[in-house]
Amino acid sequence: MADTKISALPAASAAAAANEFAINEAGTSKKLTLSQIADLVGVRTKVLASDEISDEPTDTTMGKVVGLDYTLATGTWWFEYRCIYQSSATGTGVKFGVNFSGTQTRFVVECTGTEATTAASTGLADQVHAAFGLRAGGGNRAPSTTVAIYGGTGVDTVNADMMAIIKGVIKVTVSGDLQLYFGSEATGSTQTIMADSALRVTKVA
Repeated sequence: MADTKISALPAASAAAAANEFAINEAGTSKKLTLSQIADLVGVRTKVLASDEISDEPTDTTMGKVVGLDYTLATGTWWFEYRCIYQSSATGTGVKFGVNFSGTQTRFVVECTGTEATTAASTGLADQVHAAFGLRAGGGNRAPSTTVAIYGGTGVDTVNADMMAIIKGVIKVTVSGDLQLYFGSEATGSTQTIMADSALRVTKVA
């Protein structure tokens, strides 16, 4: 097998973190995993596999988007969520928060969404408008399971896909999970984080 050409080897069914590659390290032959290569490049992604629904209409407490938990090792990371969400009422918006279960010494995050208004923000998210509109949002300097960084007051269309973009920087000193939280800004309706919402994390230091 040692003298078999790579082109003659059977194809892998899929790339996996445990896949191994032969390398030369300072003149010594060694092996490297795909996971180690990904750590070097520093970019990882995760996609929400199924819809997650808020606890509405009983309360406005934010709950965790379980399917987007992501463990961050020590280091400095950039992160970005592309959240697809729906509201069951046009007069009720979604709110988002970001938490970290480990220890960090720097954390800044912001969340934005589009509005059709060209004047002062109304909080009404609008996903379909061809003319110029505001991009409104909020932010925070600390991770939290209860403090919202964005809280719209409604959506342009009931049960239709909307998008919010959440970006941040975190310096991790003790490994933990980056966690996305969401809920309804008012009682009486449900908010749903839709499948295909995604997270991208990039290790920069």
